[in-house]
Parts: sequence; structure tokens; C-alpha cells
Amino acid sequence: MKKQRSYPNPLLRMTCNTFLNLFPPLLLIFAVILHNVLSFTNEPPGRDPISIDKVRGAERAVSLTSDNFDELTKGKLVFIKFYSPHCPHCKEMASAWNELADYYQQSDNNKNEDILIGSIDCTKSPSGKALCGRFKIMGLPTILYGDANFGGVYLEEYRGDKSFTDFKQFASQTLVPKCNPGSLDACAADERVEMESYIAMGYHELDAKIKQVKQREIDTKAFYADQFGKLQDRYNEQLAEKTSYVSSVNDDVRMIKEVIARKAGQPRVYNNSQYQVGEAISTMSVMQTYNDYFVVSPKNGLSQFQTMTAYLGGSAFQTVLDNPVTAYRQLVQQYAKDAAGKPVDPKVATAEATAVFKANPAAACMSGLVPRIIGVGFKRVPKFGILLGLSFFMGDDGNISATSAFGASVLSAPFINPIRMIEKQQRAYFKTTGAEKPIADILKESAKQNFQPLFRGTIPLMGHSLASALLGLAGQPKLQKYIKSELSQYGIGTFVSGLLASAAVTPIYVAVTNPLSRLEVIMQTSSIKGKPIGVMEACKEMVTDSKQFGLRGVFRGQGLGIAKGILSLTAFHQGRIWLTDAFRNNNISNGSYVPPVGSA
Repeated sequence: MKKQRSYPNPLLRMTCNTFLNLFPPLLLIFAVILHNVLSFTNEPPGRDPISIDKVRGAERAVSLTSDNFDELTKGKLVFIKFYSPHCPHCKEMASAWNELADYYQQSDNNKNEDILIGSIDCTKSPSGKALCGRFKIMGLPTILYGDANFGGVYLEEYRGDKSFTDFKQFASQTLVPKCNPGSLDACAADERVEMESYIAMGYHELDAKIKQVKQREIDTKAFYADQFGKLQDRYNEQLAEKTSYVSSVNDDVRMIKEVIARKAGQPRVYNNSQYQVGEAISTMSVMQTYNDYFVVSPKNGLSQFQTMTAYLGGSAFQTVLDNPVTAYRQLVQQYAKDAAGKPVDPKVATAEATAVFKANPAAACMSGLVPRIIGVGFKRVPKFGILLGLSFFMGDDGNISATSAFGASVLSAPFINPIRMIEKQQRAYFKTTGAEKPIADILKESAKQNFQPLFRGTIPLMGHSLASALLGLAGQPKLQKYIKSELSQYGIGTFVSGLLASAAVTPIYVAVTNPLSRLEVIMQTSSIKGKPIGVMEACKEMVTDSKQFGLRGVFRGQGLGIAKGILSLTAFHQGRIWLTDAFRNNNISNGSYVPPVGSA
């Protein structure tokens, strides 16, 4: 009988060995990334002083700064653009904004000369930056409109489309005098009387007036709360009467059934007893299932809870490690069309993504990480829960089969898609502004459309998720096990065998998933721009892309996808293996699991 291996401190020994195996490849990957980042020039294309001055000089709207804003906008209705000379979306709307400025500079279109179209460069020091700070501009381009009196306190943000036609239509309908303390002529007679009475008040009187209005609001709420309480009492009375009546009817029905049962010679059966027994059985079943979730399996030395935790831990490790590559690839794939809707050459998209990373490497690498980490819970718990649940149900004890992979992929896609959509919206916003859009803002905007935008691209995601489960979750571990057994004579470790397995699986995985990922990105990007499309329209865009750019159009980010796939699969499974080994060794040490005789 083979002597059982001792485990004085298996977790520490495993961690040290794995770190020694992992350190050289990670150092190499870091060196390559650092070389690529440092290989660019100090300034990305279009950000040198000459180019910036050229962009500023092309602006035909009134140039506003903190020095001239109050003077030039006094008594005006304004439409103001806050921009940056090197912002891609600012450049896309520049011609439309210049056309709008030309339109309102014609006396026939601005007879009273009370409309001003302005531009503010938020990168111009110090006057431009100060003005953007004064209006708390968080992203570019930002457009404000309205009455500029009193330093612009009445200005609101424009959120419409950014073509000349849209600008002109909005301005003609909105840039009209409105009743306020600085524009009394626009007030109706009764409004003017009320406004003038407020203007004549002192600060203490205005404060008292505000308190009076607020008290009126409180009194109104209290009145309706009292009315609601009375209605609630009436409802409770009616509900009690209904409950009593239903109970008496049920008693009559039970008695009639009892009489029928006696006459037929059957034993007496009470409905309430049936319900109580059924409820007891259900409770026992739930408790048994709950207890089984923490029972260590004699087959693999792990409980279902430990297996699930290992998968989630591996996913979190992978998410943090591969986020820079994921962010870069998604920026390349999302910039597939320009503002006019024309396909963008993949090389141009790559250059744009490179410029974003060059401008702010740390923030770009971290973009979208928060929703991805949140997604480890919202995305992975449903997917891994269904995946491992089916696996344990079929007696595989955590080993992934094609059946469980298929079921998990289809059922978990609706949970996964909203998180992926939030990621893409944050990165699209970061590409434009250099800052991540708050998740709360994304959810508020989506709520206005019944959250439909968060589910764009779910159908192609199901196919993508299926390929990921079959090749990444099921295929890679089996191939890794085979490679490790075949090359055991060379003493290769878990990390190297996992890296080789990932390198073999990833090209197939990317070739299958990249077109599906493109469909998903097309549908989601179109939704972000406010023009949602279906699967067929997305397929047509891919066909158009391929006609113009060949396979490069269909397989945008293919090379990045392979690099990401190798990194992601290796990191996920390595993290998962670390945790499963730690759990199994702990179960051995506390006696929860006894390895079979002769096992390693």
C-alpha cells in the first residue's frame, strides 16, 4: 500500500510553487505591454500644438472664456458647446456646429440678435478650463442652452442628436424668451405680477415664503396620508369579511367531501392535513438540498459550495488580470462606424483605441472593471450555478459536460447581457470624455426605455456563451489534463500545461466567437447611440464591413481576442485550481475527505 502523502502546510507550499511557476510568464507579459505602451510618441496624433491651434482656428462660433462670458452673453439666449480639440466626438460634430453658427450669424435668422452660438475649449488655460469648471463639465462634448442671464444659472444640458438639422430645429423651438427674473417681458400678466412681487422681497421675506410653500406641501401630504389611512382601514375591514366568508365556504366544501367519502367507503381525508403533510415534506426537501450543498463529495473531495466558490474566485482573478486587453479590444470593436454611419477601417479603429490608452494608460486599463467585478456575481453566479447544478444533478460532481454547458449558456444569457452592456457604455463614454460614466446614470437612462437597451444583443450572446462554456470551461480542463499526463516526464507544472491548453483552444474559440461578439457589439453600440437595431440589421452591417475591408472587417480585434483568450483562460483555470487544491487539502486535513489509496 502506497504511503499517504503528508500535508504539513499544503496551502503555503502550493502557493509558493505556483508563484514560482507563474512569475516568469507574468514578467514577460508585463514587459511586452510596457514596451508597446512606451513605443508610442509622447503625443498621440492630432494633439501637437500646431494641430490644436488649427482645430481652435476652425471654430466659427463665438469663442467664450471666463474673461468674456458674462459680457458677451448678457441678455442673450445661448447655445454653447464645451469641447476639446483632440476629442473624437467633438471633431465629428464640429462641421454641424460651424454650420449652426453661420446660420445664426445671418441677420435674417437672428433679427433681434438675441441668440448666440458659442464654443468653449475646456483645454485652454486658464480661461477655458476655469469656465468649464464653473459649469461643472464632466464629459466632452457637452452642450448647454437657455437664458444666459445671472451668470448662466438657467442653462440646461442638450441631449439630442448632433447634426445641423437637429441643432437648428431644437434651437428654433427652444431658444425663445421664457419668464424669469431676467426676462420679465416674456412673462404673462399674472406671472409678471407674481415675479415682481418676489423680486421686491428681501432675503428674509423670500426665505419665509419658501418655508410657507414647503409647509403647504407638508400639510397636503399629511392630509392625503390621513385619507389613505382611512381607506386602508376600510380595506382591512372588507378583507376580513372576505376571508371569513371564504373560510366558511371551504368548511362547507370539506364537510360535503367528507360525507361523499364516507358513503363511498373511503377513509376520511382532510384537506388541511394534506396541506400540512405536503408543506412538511417540502420543508424537509429544501433543508436536505441545503445541507447537501455543503457536503464534501467522496469523488473529488469538494462540496458544491467549494466548487462554486473556486469558479467565482477564478473568474474574479481572471477579470482583474485581463481587463486591460478586454478594454482595448472592445474599444477597437466598438469604433466600427463614424458619426455619419460609415464603416471605419480597422486600422483607424486600432489607432483610436491606442490614442485613448496612450492619453491615460492607467484609467484606460481600469475602464469597465467595476461592472465586470460586479458581473462576477450577477453574470457568473447564474451561469456557474446552472452549469455546476446540472453537473452535480447528472452525477458529474463538477465536471462540465456538453449538456450542462448548453443549458447554462442559454439560461444565463439574460443575466449576463445587462452587465456587458454597462461595460460597453462605460468604455464608450471613457473613449469620448476620459472619465467613466456612473453606473447609476446608465441605469436611469435605460429605465426610461423599460431597460430594453440593457438586453440588446442577447441572442448572439447565447451563441458566444455556449462556445465559451464548451471550449473554455469544458474543453480546456480536459485538454490540460491530457497534456499534463503526456508531458509528465518533462516535469511541467499546472501553469505551463494550462497555458499550452489555452493556446491550443483559444484560436478555435476566437474564430467561433469573434463574429458573434461583433454582432453583439454592433447591436449594443447602436443602442448606446440611440438607434437600436435587430440581429438581421447587425448581420447586414457585418456584410457591409466585410465587403469594404474583407475578413478584417468581420474579425475586428481577432489578434487581440486570441491574446485575451489565452490570458483569460489560463488565469481563470489557474485561479480555480489554486482554490480547489486549497479546499481539497483543507478537507483532507480536517478529515472531511480521505483520498483513495494510491492517489497522488
